[in-house]
This record gives sequence, C-alpha cells and structure tokens, in this order.
Amino acid sequence: AHPEWLMADTAGNTQEGSNFYLDPGVPRVQEYVLNVVTDIVSKYDIDGFNLDYIRYQGSNWGYNAISQQRFADEYGALPPTSSAGALWATWGQWRRNQVTDLVRKIYVHIQALKPHVVLTGDGVTWGSVGTYTSSDPYASVLQDWRGWMEEGLLDLNVPMAYFRQDTHATAWAEWSRFAKANRFGRHVAPGIAGYLNSISNGIVQMRNTRVTLGAALPRADGLLVY
Repeated sequence: AHPEWLMADTAGNTQEGSNFYLDPGVPRVQEYVLNVVTDIVSKYDIDGFNLDYIRYQGSNWGYNAISQQRFADEYGALPPTSSAGALWATWGQWRRNQVTDLVRKIYVHIQALKPHVVLTGDGVTWGSVGTYTSSDPYASVLQDWRGWMEEGLLDLNVPMAYFRQDTHATAWAEWSRFAKANRFGRHVAPGIAGYLNSISNGIVQMRNTRVTLGAALPRADGLLVY
C-alpha cells in the first residue's frame, strides 16, 4: 500500500532476500508501527510486547528518499553512501536515533495505556563486543540496545547471543557478560541458540546465564532458547 515507506539500500534496492522492511526514518512509518502496537496493547489482555528486527539491515541501508531528504534538510547535504563521506558518522547517528525514537515512543505509549505490559527487545550480538560503539549492533545495524537499557526504554533485554559453544565460546561469554553488566536496573534474559548447539552445549550456555561474580555482575534474570 505504501512502497514509499520501504527501506532502501545505497543502490535503491528495497528487497533483501525475501524480506521487505519499513524505514524508521520515515515519520509515517513510526506513526504506523506505533498505531499497530497501541491497537494490540489496548484491545488484548497481553503480558508483554516484543520488538524484533528493530534495527537496520546494515550500514548500507536507510536510503529511503524521504529519510535522505529529512537528513539533507537538517545537515545541508544528502547522506554519504560510504564511510569515506564527511558526514558518515553523523548519518549513522541520525539513523540510530530513528530506531531509538521509535522504541521510546512505543515504551511511553505502553506505559500510558497499560504499565504492567512488559516491553522486550531482541538485541543483535554479532561479532565481538570489543568497544561497543564499534561493534556490529551499534555501528552496522545501528541498534543501540545498551542505550535503550540505560534510558529505561526496555523492561527486558533479550540479546540474541546465537553462537555455537564449540566454536564461539568466547563470543558467547563476552556478550553474556556485557548484557548482564549493562542492564541499568532492568532485566536481561540472554537468547541461546538451541538450533545451533547440541543439548550438552546448550546446557553449558544456560548454566552460564546463572553465573554470578557477586554484586558487580549478578546472574541474568532469565534465559530464552531459540
């Protein structure tokens, strides 16, 4: 109904594999998504609402014509199409802000309607944590879920730590520790890849969520198996 809302990459493609996405940089998209959320929350007796794919597909996405024009109106130039562009960091933060603004609106409206409804979000954990601002969640798919936790926009963070224990045990442990250490008084339940791990390795990761290093790093508040 609204092809002008679709997210596009630097080449103008709007389809990734078999999927299409709506661009959060388009104001009408934010309005539409928010209306869907509030409709469900207000009409049904639900306990929680989960946000998945609440991000960009990659740093080369977000080039919807409306989004580009909004950026140009604000910064005086169209967004760059590569990291060599002078406004690349600014363009990255602008897109990151669009996602965060949508999460913020959803949280505020749920609180106004039914504050007992728990808002959860699926956080990307690709690659290594390293310096968080250079990690894939923050720099590539422009999803600042640590910032959401710090601002209190999620009641429960579900970092999708989908790693094979036999080949990526370090990455699993890093993201698990990072998520537990950055909950800011909210809750975290690491996601475990049941589809990638043997039962025994899955149990290793489940037990890891219960590991505590005292008050400085308490155990996770739960876990989910995908």
